[in-house]
Amino acid sequence: MLSITSSGQKLCDGISRREILRIGGLGVCGLGLSHLLGNISQASSLSEPGKAKSCIVLFLMGGPPQHSTWDPKPLAPDNVRGDIAPISTSLPGIQFGELMPQLAQRADKLAVLRAVSTNDNAHSSSGYYMLTGKPHTPQNVENANPGAPNDWPNWGSVLQRLTEPRGQLPGSVRLPNHIFNTDGSVWPGQDGGMLGHGVDPWLFRCQPASPDYKIQEFQLTDDVTLDRLASRRSLARMLDERIEAGSNATRLGSFSAQQQR
Repeated sequence: MLSITSSGQKLCDGISRREILRIGGLGVCGLGLSHLLGNISQASSLSEPGKAKSCIVLFLMGGPPQHSTWDPKPLAPDNVRGDIAPISTSLPGIQFGELMPQLAQRADKLAVLRAVSTNDNAHSSSGYYMLTGKPHTPQNVENANPGAPNDWPNWGSVLQRLTEPRGQLPGSVRLPNHIFNTDGSVWPGQDGGMLGHGVDPWLFRCQPASPDYKIQEFQLTDDVTLDRLASRRSLARMLDERIEAGSNATRLGSFSAQQQR
């Protein structure tokens, strides 16, 4: 690796004599400084933000381990690599566990992180770290509960706080249930935390594995017909328009007549 700003004796421009020699030596191997800087420039142009508008997070509570899925470690001892055989993927040199053949075919479209660690071996406290990006205090605590100092917001709540609403859709949705501890209490890191409940992800309790799967919050009660629902929506829309008109009138009152025109 070439480090342009390394330590050592510096020239006036901040590059050491040793680095200058290394740059010159690279030219012998066909990789001059211009080639290197061109690669850096190209990498920078590829780091522009993506165009994705939504993100689906599958949080596998008690899910399969890394060595059975993304990182089979075929050369490790038996007690480390497990009994799931590795399979080749669409990326040369990258192997997945044999139970993920379709994902293996699409490995070139994935970004697999194999170096993530928490130094926390407890489910709920390390789960809080994964759900918020903030280590739990203290670490290695099973049956951890919400509340200060462990009240950092869920990343879905952060998105709701920082992004503009998209029509009537919620900024963050969670299903099919809360994540619970073994004692029945709720894991920390699933709500708005210190940001308040106003940015909690919308929770839809459901059973996706059920043959008659449906989200109860989207079902009409027996006393509400489609016509009655349409009437309610029309009334709500009218109230929104009146409120918005009154808000605009209040703002216009602070301008002169010429500015209002």
